[in-house]
Formats: sequence, structure tokens, C-alpha cells
Amino acid sequence: MNVELLEELVNSESKKIDFIISKKSCKLICEFLIILSRWNKIHNLTSMKNEKTLVEEHIVDSWMALTPLKKISKNKQNKVNIIADIGSGNGVPGIIWSITDPELNIVLVEKTAKKIAFLNHVIGLLKLSKKVSTIKDDVRNIRANQFDVITSRAFANCENFLEATKSISKKDTFWLMMTTKSRSSKLTEKILNKLNVKVISQTSVTINKKRTEKQIICLQSVFD
Repeated sequence: MNVELLEELVNSESKKIDFIISKKSCKLICEFLIILSRWNKIHNLTSMKNEKTLVEEHIVDSWMALTPLKKISKNKQNKVNIIADIGSGNGVPGIIWSITDPELNIVLVEKTAKKIAFLNHVIGLLKLSKKVSTIKDDVRNIRANQFDVITSRAFANCENFLEATKSISKKDTFWLMMTTKSRSSKLTEKILNKLNVKVISQTSVTINKKRTEKQIICLQSVFD
């Protein structure tokens, strides 16, 4: 994988969405993508095979999701202390967030052994262990932890994601779902009411200055 091409692509894509990225973050993201590409040859962590699609499909929407995340931090009475990335798999968005914003504390939840091995490998090589940790388990089995923000790209069904993560939420938890418009459209008012959550914001993901089917949805618990 060409490092110079990767750096050029990362910088180019950040400019397209007016996202400011430091030289250090750019370098670490490129290192992450190189490690991901290397492991992917054996462990099938992503379907994206070349530099351009890796940056477009894994990095850009992670950056775009940071905007609603920062709004959550600004609006919350208490600081966002811990973020859970559920079914983290190849480390997106959690690893990208931790590289881009070192202030974030992120827990990567993943039940598959080979994927946890990859995540721990990346955390070690990129020296992210002060702010990033992992839990090897199915999120449905976790009872001892509660998080300020819960995010995921792994769930195809939005309702299932919300139901599965209720046990790790608290009164002021926010959910940040990285999904698609067709999937999010199935979150009817009836389902939202049943789960006691409401939609706070919806953001379309733009790649190459064009809106895509991808969408970032922010939700919050509702209490009477």
C-alpha cells in the first residue's frame, strides 16, 4: 500500500468536507489503514481493497460523525466521559475518533476473537492505550458498564441495535448510529416510543461532494 498516496487521499478527502486534520493524525490514520490492509489479507476485516475506497468508506463518515458527537458534548450537562463503539470489528469509527480527537475515551466492544486481536494490535502499535480499551463480549451480555455515548456501524437493524444496548445506557445516554437512510426509515414513531428514545438529528454523509445513502442519526432517551 502506497503511503504517499494514502496521505494525499486523506488530506484531499478532509478538505472536501472542510474537516481540519493535523499532520500527526493524518500519519496515524495512514498507519491504521496500512495495518488494516495487511490484516485484511488473512482475516477479512473489510470489503474495501484499495486506498481510495478505504479512505472514502471508512474515514470520511467517521469524521462527519464527529460533528454531532461534539454537539452532544456541548449540550450535555455533564462531560462525555466514555464512548462505546459496539461491534467495532475493524476499528471504525472508534479508532479513527481516538486518533482525530485524543480527548475522547473510547471502549471498543467486539465479540469475535480475531477482531479483538486486531483492535488490541492497533491500539498497541499506535500507542492509543491511554484513551482506548477493548471488551471481548457480546454487548447483550454486558451489565456492569454504562456509557455516555453508544455508537456502531455494525448493526443492519437499527431497532435491534437500540434494544441490544439499552442495558449499557443510562438516563442521559446518546446513541450515534452510522447507518443508511433505508435502514433508519424503519425506525417508526411506534418503535421509538416503545424504546423510549427520540431522534435528535440526522446527517447525510457526503463523499466527493455528493450525498450518499449513508446517514448518521443521533438519538436520546426520553423520560416522562
